[in-house]
Amino acid sequence: MSNGMKAVFRYNNIGYVFQEYNLFSALTVEENIMMAFAEDKITIKETDKIDELLHLIGLHERKNHRASELSGGEKQRVAIARAFVKDPSILLCDEPVSNLDEENTNEIQIISYAGILLMTMLFLTYFKRLKTIIE
Repeated sequence: MSNGMKAVFRYNNIGYVFQEYNLFSALTVEENIMMAFAEDKITIKETDKIDELLHLIGLHERKNHRASELSGGEKQRVAIARAFVKDPSILLCDEPVSNLDEENTNEIQIISYAGILLMTMLFLTYFKRLKTIIE
């Protein structure tokens, strides 16, 4: 497989949740999630999916706030939503709940949403309760 083909595969099939968020501080919550579609034209279907995810993670009211205005836990939830927005078949998560408070760790059942999408997930975490949240 050529490097170009590998890049296309990653772009179309793998979602990433990074420990350090990797958000653009000058962009809004919504714009940061839209970055997952960097190579594609965004349709009404995608904007509806973004709205759905923002409601699911409890940040719909903050969708026009810049990433620099968010707490660490809010940034992590935006990063999780960005990873899900393209319905990847594989989700790679590096400490996906490390910056969330207890209340939002329980809320982050968005991760279990992956089971509905029939997604393969790989987690790197020290958070032992994540297993019970996902199950």
